[in-house]
Amino acid sequence: MNCQKCGKEVSSTTKFCDACGAEVTSSDGKKKRVKFKDLPKKQKITRIVVGCVFLILAAVLIFGDALGAVSRVGDESNAYIDVVKEGALYDYPDQAIGKAFEDFFSDPEWKSFMSDDERIIVEFNGGCTFDGEPVDCCIQFEVYEDSTFETFYAEIDGESLNLFDINTMYETIFEY
Repeated sequence: MNCQKCGKEVSSTTKFCDACGAEVTSSDGKKKRVKFKDLPKKQKITRIVVGCVFLILAAVLIFGDALGAVSRVGDESNAYIDVVKEGALYDYPDQAIGKAFEDFFSDPEWKSFMSDDERIIVEFNGGCTFDGEPVDCCIQFEVYEDSTFETFYAEIDGESLNLFDINTMYETIFEY
């Protein structure tokens, strides 16, 4: 088969002439349609890469809200932290947790993360005194999709607290 523009011989699987770049047409004047399997390796790779980029962009557009919510976990000023800080405990409905904790503890720090079992956890760390000794306190809250939460875990200097100890600690914090 020959190129109709320059006359150079071209392969039957080529869509464009290697010599002049003209589009190869069949003897009846119709443009030649080349199947993917007949494309050169470079063109196959290019098409695959372009297709993958398109799929990634489509996924980001479609699932953008979900990806955004996940990326907010771990952000120090995220909505999950705000849910806990602005919320109140059942026994102390008129006191925001954030204000009470930040008034009671020294060096208050808040963070959030996704646990290994995919729970959204907001963690508070701060210092205080216990029996006259300085201690480090860690309190974790599990935040649910409906913006409710509950105490998930608490410890003082690495020692886990039971429910009674947690309630006693809350009593001390909120009556401070």
